[in-house]
Amino acid sequence: MQNWRVVLPMSVIFLSIYVESKITIIGLTGGIACGKSAVGHYFKDFLKLSIIDCDVLSRRVVEVGKPAYNKLKERYGNKILQQNGEIDRVELGILVFNNQAIRKHVTKTTGWYIMLEILKEIYQIGFVKKENVMVLDAPILYETKYLEYICHPIIVVFLSQEQLQVERLVKRDKITEEEALSKIKSQMPISKKIEKADITICNDGTIEDMKKQVNKILPQLVQ
Repeated sequence: MQNWRVVLPMSVIFLSIYVESKITIIGLTGGIACGKSAVGHYFKDFLKLSIIDCDVLSRRVVEVGKPAYNKLKERYGNKILQQNGEIDRVELGILVFNNQAIRKHVTKTTGWYIMLEILKEIYQIGFVKKENVMVLDAPILYETKYLEYICHPIIVVFLSQEQLQVERLVKRDKITEEEALSKIKSQMPISKKIEKADITICNDGTIEDMKKQVNKILPQLVQ
């Protein structure tokens, strides 16, 4: 019975999104360390669009005491916890990237609750604040399956050379090249994301280069 209390509101919100055709949810995704978040910040600062950041939501759902937190703690024990009881995202990340079975389990465990948070954000932005355009920043947008059906257009941010991606990831996360490659290989190949994309942004250059590309695609985003 408890599941129906969740499923019914979700269904209503999904139906409302499709019926209310004035709402546009721009999907933003890409490879790790390819500058997706920088593009999102530009949308927020320049276009003043609300951003639904799935990285933020993924942290929210594993806060101490929440259902996803309890399930992860029960499965993996104190080894994924910090001294204050919060999830140690570094330790959990090591488990996830080194073991496909664990990665699938963690994704499945948190995914449901992240989806609920996404729907809450869509409802708040689109139906309470009455904003008809928003951006959904989701690293695993295509992997999640459901999200690509409510997002249009979908923008994929990528780097043309994997080595450049490795170098940026090593610098950003302060990890080895081997660890960086492991993280990159754990994701859907960027070539597949590019094939499915409505719009692509090659982020090999500077911030200014990226902004110029975004400015060129604005007519396709806000009409």
